Amino acid sequence: MYTKTVCQGGFLYRTDREESPLVVLIIHEGDGWEIVEEVSKKGVFCNFYVLCPKNWNKAMTPWPAKGVFKSGEDFAGNAEEYLNELLNDKLPYVFESLGERPESVGLVGYSLAGLFALYAVSKTDVFDKTASVSGSLWYKGFTEYLKEKGLWNKDMKIYLSVGDREDKSADSLVRTVSAKTDEATLILKEQGHRVTLERNEGNHFHDVTGRIAKAVTNLYKTGERG
Repeated sequence: MYTKTVCQGGFLYRTDREESPLVVLIIHEGDGWEIVEEVSKKGVFCNFYVLCPKNWNKAMTPWPAKGVFKSGEDFAGNAEEYLNELLNDKLPYVFESLGERPESVGLVGYSLAGLFALYAVSKTDVFDKTASVSGSLWYKGFTEYLKEKGLWNKDMKIYLSVGDREDKSADSLVRTVSAKTDEATLILKEQGHRVTLERNEGNHFHDVTGRIAKAVTNLYKTGERG
């Protein structure tokens, strides 16, 4: 059973299961209920805090870069600003609403939010698990950053995924996504993290709900709260 409330610009789903972890889930649109429901069907129960940043290309990117999409919009590189807002303005209210800070706090993102998730865990120790689902790891300079900077916490549990047709993009940079995801996997494993890499069927927009649900389930299988 879940209770849904609006909290600091996001949707907070509280489970009635005691000692449940918190998953901060960043998606492009919607309230995330289909994902919450799908995860619970798999026997995994978490509290969820679902966020949909207003300006995706601005809030989810780590540094300015040339745009690659048809809209032509460049990437502003304001991820650190959004992360600070999440840590200082949003999460304290979420923890208060839950009555306490959960033992485990995970961060899960899709597409550019998957890029943001890995960037965020290089900047803070708040999150002990993370998932970059069909993450935009093609972003210029990101795997180099990951190798040089590393993650804040040691021995993190990390889930990465990519669709088997995501490298069919018309843009030459985006076409590197599969290779860059492989590269990120190797880098993170060499840094001592527990990494699962999964290849899903389809392009970037195929079965988004199912892909995210698999990621959360992988991070929080029965008996793996922390």
